[in-house]
Amino acid sequence: MPTSYNESIIDAWDYWCYFQKIKRNKNTGSELIISSDVFIPSVPGLLRVGEKISDLSTTYEIIERTVIALRPDLTRLGLQDLPFEAKLMLYFYSIGLSEGYSTLSMTVKPWANPNSSDWNLDTKITYEDLTDYYIPFDLDSFTYSPSLYEAENEIRPDEYSSLFGDIKNLFIAFMQGDAGGILILAENGYADVFGPGCPSSTIRPYVKTSQTVTGRMSSFLSVNTEVTSESKVKGVCRDREGNIITGKQCRIIIFNKDNLKILGTGLSSAQTGAFLINASCKVGELVSVNFLDSNESIAGCELMTTVSKNTI
Repeated sequence: MPTSYNESIIDAWDYWCYFQKIKRNKNTGSELIISSDVFIPSVPGLLRVGEKISDLSTTYEIIERTVIALRPDLTRLGLQDLPFEAKLMLYFYSIGLSEGYSTLSMTVKPWANPNSSDWNLDTKITYEDLTDYYIPFDLDSFTYSPSLYEAENEIRPDEYSSLFGDIKNLFIAFMQGDAGGILILAENGYADVFGPGCPSSTIRPYVKTSQTVTGRMSSFLSVNTEVTSESKVKGVCRDREGNIITGKQCRIIIFNKDNLKILGTGLSSAQTGAFLINASCKVGELVSVNFLDSNESIAGCELMTTVSKNTI
């Protein structure tokens, strides 16, 4: 008999966050693109979506438009049966509204860049590589229906989470290979969102799906899931000459030395160069720790051993 079960995907997501900085004339509305780059948050694990507006003069203002793209891990789902329900939950660190607005308008839609199949976290792309490609591969602009594939929520500045309750068609397009993942946009302000790289798994974004599994011969269903241990990496950032890096914060990325899977991220102390970062692996594991400067260049790298998650 068929049966159904719920599965939450909370780990092993690919994700991207890019911004486009624009100089806009307040009187005419004309815009000039100044730069487009990856968004690097000041707090580890955060991603930003929406528009941040800063006055430049009485005539001009600077707008930073930021977008998020998520590609959940499908390996824990049964791809032979399509879900009859799919929901996306996002958790927020903070929300800033543009002047004159009381809510943030956030939209979830597919993204389907044809070049995205081999993207990873280090792939250099642009803001437009995400926002200009949202129609699934099996559709065109005439047959694409926003009401079927997109979900929109109005979010108040005092809210700390939002459930997008009907993304079934979007997620089915992703499961079938007609879309690359989930695109998140916002207007009337911006939100700092806890991303898949957040150290705490309880506030990462997640997709909850419900599926009917056909061909079962038993009333019990066993779902294999991966159990990830927790540990920490403690030390100081050193450059290639062995000198401690001080005077600036380094972005630190912990990799599995064998398959290069990212196990944790964080920032060092600008004063001392010291760091203490959570890692998703067992204690006593030998890992590769990379120190990145403000230009995203590797300033140093070490092989280090993880320690207990209770280390302070």
